[in-house]
Amino acid sequence: MNRTQRILVYIYVFAVVTLIVLTSVYQTAEPTELTHRVVIVATVAILMTLLLAVVLLYASNRRLKDANQKLFEKAMEDLEYRKKAKVVRADFEHKIEDLTKKLSEREVAARQKYENSSLDEEDKRVIIDKITAVMEGSDEIFSTEFSLNRLAELVGSNYKYVSQVINETGGQNFSSMLSEYRIKEACRRLTDQENYSSYTIEAVAESVGFKSRSNFVNTFKRITGITPSQFQRMAIDHRKDE
Repeated sequence: MNRTQRILVYIYVFAVVTLIVLTSVYQTAEPTELTHRVVIVATVAILMTLLLAVVLLYASNRRLKDANQKLFEKAMEDLEYRKKAKVVRADFEHKIEDLTKKLSEREVAARQKYENSSLDEEDKRVIIDKITAVMEGSDEIFSTEFSLNRLAELVGSNYKYVSQVINETGGQNFSSMLSEYRIKEACRRLTDQENYSSYTIEAVAESVGFKSRSNFVNTFKRITGITPSQFQRMAIDHRKDE
């Protein structure tokens, strides 16, 4: 019982006791008209006080019940959230475990595939640095004719060594690596309203080296998780909110 409820109970008890005392006085006192009026007025006032106390007590109990209900609902929401979070976390950990296993298998396969290679670690480091420089600094990678052989020429190595380094260091092949760089550039162009606002999805796809819209959309969604159209709309909404 909270403080408000205790006060209301005290008022209720006081009013009842007072009503009993007035009734007793009325029965024992001289039956004058003044006494009769005083007792009636006092009785009505006490009854009104009792009614008010009951109403306030009910309202207080109702508020307390509503507050407790909200606390209960919040606790249930937290419980449900924790339950869902646990499921999501378990699923995420499972996916991470699978991904780690697949990457390990790829690394083992890559080592086995290139175990007879004459490349040492220093050679690999030099080649991967040159590959990164080309992929991040040359617009030639956005040509539909760009190939592993052309990358090897730009790097100054043979295509077998370039392919080996890409497989061993990135856990992917040339085609996958090229697609990631092209999609990254496509994302930039889809958000560049100053230079590419007039470009359609097909035009952006072609500008980064994709020969078909369908291949571009599928690759874009595989890498980013959303379609180019969804990405473009979200980019426009983001600029409006800035």
